[in-house]
Amino acid sequence: MAKYKIGIVGYFAKGKSRAGGQEAKTCSIDRALKEKYGKKNVLNIDTTDWKDKPFQLLWGLIRLAIQCDNIIMLPAQNSIRIFIPILQDLNFLLQHKLFYSVVGGWLPEYLTKEKKLANRAKKLNCIFVETKSMKKSLNEMGFSNIDIVPNFKYLTPVDEKDLNQAAYPPYNICTFSRVMKEKGIEDIICAVTNINSRYKKVVFQLDIYGKIDDGYLLDFRKIQESFPEFISYKGMVEPEESVTVLKNYFALAFPTRYYTEGIPGTLVDAYMSGVPVISALWGNSEDVFIDNITGWGYKFEDIGDLERVLEKIIENPENFVKMKKSSLECAKKYLPEDAIKIICSYFEK
Repeated sequence: MAKYKIGIVGYFAKGKSRAGGQEAKTCSIDRALKEKYGKKNVLNIDTTDWKDKPFQLLWGLIRLAIQCDNIIMLPAQNSIRIFIPILQDLNFLLQHKLFYSVVGGWLPEYLTKEKKLANRAKKLNCIFVETKSMKKSLNEMGFSNIDIVPNFKYLTPVDEKDLNQAAYPPYNICTFSRVMKEKGIEDIICAVTNINSRYKKVVFQLDIYGKIDDGYLLDFRKIQESFPEFISYKGMVEPEESVTVLKNYFALAFPTRYYTEGIPGTLVDAYMSGVPVISALWGNSEDVFIDNITGWGYKFEDIGDLERVLEKIIENPENFVKMKKSSLECAKKYLPEDAIKIICSYFEK
């Protein structure tokens, strides 16, 4: 039976769109490790629809345990209670290094409620988190196996000479996340509609990109039926096309209602595109969003404050456009080279 240096178990979304954050990060790590060690040294197990084929998944995890020296898992919140215990129990018989790469910023809060799972997680070789705030929170909970690996993407940043410097209305802005209430989609629709109504003309044009969450599909379709002419749903964009699409926009709106975001991939897309962000200030936002440098922020879940930021753009569009260069500069933090070095260093210890 072949041996592999690294095994990866995560949501690769084979046969489906890879427009979501979970699958984008899983595929990026897989690509980076294959470029570093060669395809023949990396085995991956796809967890897509694993609940429909649990025995197939179990066999895949056993294969990883038998054939791989190092295993990286990227389970989402609903799967972490399955993956960590199974892989740790297999590790009791088959010694390998076990790592967890977290997508998002939810883990500290989650583990405060899951004491048994937290004790298991403390025994992993390392947990790779996206932000300083997450590391600090987990350290305070007694974790000593935490390291920071920023979210990264295989994208070519836009050339500075191609930045969209237009600073006149209508200002074309967009969202570029999963379409669901928790991502604040209704907040930005409401704010843009209110501003345009107040000025009695189209000051902001809003385009919505992203996969519509299954549980939100009917609600969104009802909202879509009453879209005014200045709001459009544009469908999904594959990860490698994000810069091509976003670079043409005045701003990206990130009105999330998730207080535990990590390093949202959509902000990385925006920075790579030289596009400043209109962002809700969630719990760890200062780790990735710098107010007045990479965009303008507003109070979490406060539509009135979101409208204040839109008014500020109307009053000072040139000041907002000036942040395009600093947003593009920030993109350098999220290229794969430095991030993957951190992960690979643990394989050699």
